[in-house]
Amino acid sequence: MLMSVLFFVESEPSKISSIQSFNGQWKGVYKNTNIVLEMKKDNSCMLEFHNVLSSLTEILNGACRIDKSKSPNTFIMTKIDKLNTSLYSLIVPINKNTIHFSEFSTRWKLRSVSLINENTIILKRQMH
Repeated sequence: MLMSVLFFVESEPSKISSIQSFNGQWKGVYKNTNIVLEMKKDNSCMLEFHNVLSSLTEILNGACRIDKSKSPNTFIMTKIDKLNTSLYSLIVPINKNTIHFSEFSTRWKLRSVSLINENTIILKRQMH
C-alpha cells in the first residue's frame, strides 16, 4: 500500500508557479529530433530542433509565456524571428527537472488538448 501511495505522490504533475521556474536549458529527443529549449529571465527563449537523420538544424528565438487559464496549461512562443506566427503547446511540469510538452502547433485551436504517448515531448533540465 505504501508503494502505491508513493507512486501516486511522485507521479502527480507539479503546479506552475511562474514561467521563471523554467529558466535554464532543457533537452530531449522526439521523433529523431534533438530538442533544446532555453528559457531566460527576461522571458525570451530559444527553441532548437536538430534532425538526427538529415543533420538539419532550425533555431527559433522569441518570447515565451504560459497561459494558466486552463489545465493543462499552454506554453506560447511569440515574436519568433523566423516565423510570422506563434507556437503553442501544452506544458505539464512533472517535477523541477522534467517537463512534458505536446507537439507544437502554429494555431492555438489546433494544439493538442491532452498529452498522450504519441505526442509527448519530454525535456530534462540541464545542470551546469
